[in-house]
Amino acid sequence: MDMLAFTVEIRKRRFTFPELLYAAYALFIRYFRVLFLITIIVSIPVNVLRVVLKPVNDRAAAYTLSVSEQQLFPRMKPGMDAASYDTFVKQYRELLPVAVDVVGFFLGFIEILASMAVIFMANEVVNGGRASVRSGFAKALSRWPYAAGAHLLSTLAVAGGLLLFIIPGVILYVRYIFCIEAAVLRNTGFAGALQYSTDLVRGKWIEVFAFVILLLIGANMINLLIMTPFIELRENIPVRVLSGTLFSIFFNYFSLCSVLFFLNLDFTRSKEA
Repeated sequence: MDMLAFTVEIRKRRFTFPELLYAAYALFIRYFRVLFLITIIVSIPVNVLRVVLKPVNDRAAAYTLSVSEQQLFPRMKPGMDAASYDTFVKQYRELLPVAVDVVGFFLGFIEILASMAVIFMANEVVNGGRASVRSGFAKALSRWPYAAGAHLLSTLAVAGGLLLFIIPGVILYVRYIFCIEAAVLRNTGFAGALQYSTDLVRGKWIEVFAFVILLLIGANMINLLIMTPFIELRENIPVRVLSGTLFSIFFNYFSLCSVLFFLNLDFTRSKEA
């Protein structure tokens, strides 16, 4: 990919999905070393903590199940037939350990530093600068409180929407999809990042939704490919750390797709007005 032509074109016109995917792939290959270092600096400690602190999640899930058995289940039972109630209880118990991810929630605020460094790196390249691990983390740390705040607000909003009905949660998820990029690159505050993302998505919701679905499918396929060889060893601590780190490394490709989409939409929206 001709980087000079790319940095000009991304400002001039809207890229198609294949163009965005190819541009992200080209950056991923060209700057793989930088992306690799950014990822392992954050991902290995985080994945170790995730494994070590798993008992915390187990206790939280056990406590939540205990409360549910005392308060939620008795309220649900009168309005359901026996088969439906048994299915509900079984699915609830299976999904609870995934839903009650207390450790993952807090570690997400550390993991976001790697995502921010990748966002800064891509922005530097698009602006004709030089990508480096040190500058990426330095800038990420300077904007971390704002990005973490935006991430928290968007997570709470989406979770609230999902609890009410599924569709409002999906709408809010797409609307706030670029809040981290906005907080990192446009120097917005917490709420300002959500509003910036909302304004950018306005009138393009279906297009952004389609792109999000495309990325989610791709990310899940990568996760499946990485996890399948280790399925018999999934409880082995080194294997879990290794597989989690490998996924984080390759997930950088999807982070690049997202930030390039953000920049392309942002650069060209004045031309569409």
